[in-house]
Amino acid sequence: MKQQHETEDRNILIFPVGKHPYNGLHDETLLSDTTRWLIVGSFPPPRYVSFGGQLRQRLPEGDMDYYYGSRNNAFWSLLQEVFGQNWSLDAADKEIPKHLIKSWLRKHNVGVVDIIQTAARRGNSASDSSLQVFSTVPVGGILPLMPQIERIFCTSFYVKNLLIKQMRVDPGIRALAVDPGDRRLLHVELEDMKLDIYTLISPSPQAFKSLARDPFYRANPGAWPSLAAFRLEQYRRALLPVLEKEGLKKHEPDFT
Repeated sequence: MKQQHETEDRNILIFPVGKHPYNGLHDETLLSDTTRWLIVGSFPPPRYVSFGGQLRQRLPEGDMDYYYGSRNNAFWSLLQEVFGQNWSLDAADKEIPKHLIKSWLRKHNVGVVDIIQTAARRGNSASDSSLQVFSTVPVGGILPLMPQIERIFCTSFYVKNLLIKQMRVDPGIRALAVDPGDRRLLHVELEDMKLDIYTLISPSPQAFKSLARDPFYRANPGAWPSLAAFRLEQYRRALLPVLEKEGLKKHEPDFT
């Protein structure tokens, strides 16, 4: 037992605490009194974060300096497909897609924030399971100040669980129900507002390891030509209210 405690202490020393690079910057989160849709993620990969007061390393080619901008993260590619946009994600200068994405988000009342503010990571992994959380953003406590929010999109069940834990304390949940037709959709009633929380399939490549066991996927064998097509269809279904209420043209994914 003593040896285990010593190992844990060494881990604390080995993995310094890092601060989120975008949370708290209004021009990055785009949160305002018109925000109707809120994307909530966890924490960026290690290369995006300044750890232990050190300068952040230079991002490698292919990474965009923004939320979910890792070249391995499919989030913006999925949204680009769902909404029928062209954000020039393949541009060598990543400031181009960043500008286009932020302009689109602002125009359509979409805000972005990660629920973790400071954290350490065990090793160099970007997965949620490697996180040791030290402080969070009080997303739950912010909601009463933004009663116009209709739906929150969490990028994983890990994020959703952190958010629900916050909301049970502040502002307090009066009612919570899983949608009978979609286990990823929660209907939440707070003191003075109602909203939905949708847990998206993770946009990371690791998502495919467990996606084949998804109950909805297994209940409909052969409905999608690939797991990637299934994930894209799930994003389309989750984001349908944004399409309808923001007056956007519905763009059907091409699975061929």
